[in-house]
Amino acid sequence: TKKNVGPGGFLLREGEPMKHGLLLLNGTVKVSRAGHPTASLITVSTSKQISLLCCTNVVGLSDFSPVTVRAMTACRCQILGRDALRKALDSFPNESIIFRTIVEDTDS
Repeated sequence: TKKNVGPGGFLLREGEPMKHGLLLLNGTVKVSRAGHPTASLITVSTSKQISLLCCTNVVGLSDFSPVTVRAMTACRCQILGRDALRKALDSFPNESIIFRTIVEDTDS
């Protein structure tokens, strides 16, 4: 499922339940987390740049968003369900190990 969000809109809110991941296909978002004074800006401007946001819930580590993601510009996203991500990871076992290691280490 594709999702379009205008500037100032929320793609995700920290602590809210969610059962999907989010691919940022185009746009700029601000990613913030309570207790962390700095926020990250992520910009995707070409089809070769795709950013995977908030996937700990997709791999079964959490059922809640660990961060708030707010659109700074018009954004286009792809909602990524658990089944779709797991099938993709099964197709790339080496990348899956790296991906899971990165995701599981997000609380450090």
